[in-house]
Amino acid sequence: MLAALMIDEAIARTERDWFARTVVGLLSAGLRVVRLMPESQPDDPRIALTPLIPYRPSGLPWSVKSSIREAREALAPHAPDVVHAIGAGSWRTALALAKEMQCPAALSVWSREEARAVPRPGAVPQLGAVLPACEALAQECGRSVPREMVQVVPIGVYVPPEPHQILAQIEFSVAVVLAGRGAPAAAIESVIDGLAMVAPDFRQVTIFADLDESVRARAWRRAGERSVRAQFSLTPDVLEHRDLVLSASVLLAPAATGRCNSFLIQAMAMPMATIAVRDLYNDVLNTDEAATIIERAEAAAWATALRRILSDPQGARTRAEAARRLIAARHSMSTQSELLASTYERMLTGGNVAIAT
Repeated sequence: MLAALMIDEAIARTERDWFARTVVGLLSAGLRVVRLMPESQPDDPRIALTPLIPYRPSGLPWSVKSSIREAREALAPHAPDVVHAIGAGSWRTALALAKEMQCPAALSVWSREEARAVPRPGAVPQLGAVLPACEALAQECGRSVPREMVQVVPIGVYVPPEPHQILAQIEFSVAVVLAGRGAPAAAIESVIDGLAMVAPDFRQVTIFADLDESVRARAWRRAGERSVRAQFSLTPDVLEHRDLVLSASVLLAPAATGRCNSFLIQAMAMPMATIAVRDLYNDVLNTDEAATIIERAEAAAWATALRRILSDPQGARTRAEAARRLIAARHSMSTQSELLASTYERMLTGGNVAIAT
């Protein structure tokens, strides 16, 4: 079986490591893979032996047709059995290619917005399966797509054989990552206020904040007002610089964005002690099995959760290691590869694709 995996700009930029591991996992499962990536993105040398077809993303009606034609001509020699689109920015082109190549298409769904934008099969007959990343997204997809077409495929991550030892030098320094992309300014400010509440007792704590450009100035000003600038640092996009930030001890997710991504799951697999606002559309942030969940982004809640971790490092390690085991059981790359391979097979054979219970 030959699967054509198509990703959009956002996935190509932020999920490069995940995509490479997914390709390798499918190859290990006995599939052949061809990659379709935005032409602006460089090739990944780790998977350069798999065919790469650059395409031109475009939202302009007159250019979409030419972009699809070019991608179809480049894909023709490979004749895929299945087209799998990852990232809503690739859906339109992927569905058109599937129609041209007379094969079924699968759409990955990683966010609430994507779940609500899934096209109805009656309007898009080439749609063969919808692949939400968690059960809550599957329920949302079921509003527009027959349930037998929906297959939950949890995002797979690499789980290192040896756990990262968090809080190993707690008396000297503690690195905390604030994954604040997509979070409103008020949520970011609540984290800074919470830091100010624990800072007098834990001067060794430094928060490295990854924020949207629109809220950076406001957050820096708030850190100054709370006298914690010495313990607050703005850092580049953590999703593009994972290796460094995944060596930190604590991860903060300050808002429910309704979106899944591999970074949060990978952090728990390292493990990192995670504190997050409950997110109904992200399974690892909707249960206290893998993270310390707070209901609302309030300064007192952040301060309480941070103080509990910093005051009991051994307890924090034990809890983080339990989360790591949970991730290994539910979000391994091998599980993801097996689910994708079996779903592709059922799409081709006409078998139903059922939501896992």
